[in-house]
Amino acid sequence: MRRVSPLLSWLFLLVSAPLSWGIPDSLRYANTPDDMVPYRRIEPYKRYFLVPLEYTGPGREYPEPDPSTLRSVKIGYIGPLYREVHPGVSVTPQYFEIGQNMLWGAQMAVDEANARGGWRGILPYELVMKNDPVEQVDDTWMWGPVGSNVVDLIWKDKVWALFTTISSENSHILIRIALKAELPIMGTADTDPTFVETKIPWLFRCISDDRLQCYILAKYA
Repeated sequence: MRRVSPLLSWLFLLVSAPLSWGIPDSLRYANTPDDMVPYRRIEPYKRYFLVPLEYTGPGREYPEPDPSTLRSVKIGYIGPLYREVHPGVSVTPQYFEIGQNMLWGAQMAVDEANARGGWRGILPYELVMKNDPVEQVDDTWMWGPVGSNVVDLIWKDKVWALFTTISSENSHILIRIALKAELPIMGTADTDPTFVETKIPWLFRCISDDRLQCYILAKYA
């Protein structure tokens, strides 16, 4: 038995070394640790999302609005601000706490930008807010209210960009509307990994997604 154990240990090292060493960074999603790289023991037929999405410029050919016709540059905010409770409707309470934090962050960003002179030193930025009720009826998300509010922000309020909401269900509705409108979107609270994997070139996020957060927790917690 003493002779077999060293042999098994040596074979294990030979087999496991190629699996955890030498994985190029281009095959890692968001700096995934070696022991958490998907399919590291086999070669998959195809790997996706190896190259970060880049903004390639759709919409640049559109003329800018005449500043003399504007009083401000409007930035839209869509997030859970207050509850709209109806019979048979359930809501997630913590969403409204996060929504307030999102709003405070957006207001701070606008205030700081205005303190630096606003848009090109000509116009102030203005935050236009709409509520995301994050309602569910029979465990089905109500996409209508948030969709209508996003449409109003873009085509009625004429916002130039949007801060997005929290839930991935409503966020995916939002970005499909933004795809049609060609409007810049900044995700500040949605942690769904697929949010920015929809190949919408004017969609961005400034928060780590669930996958990256779980990697860090599993590795260091």
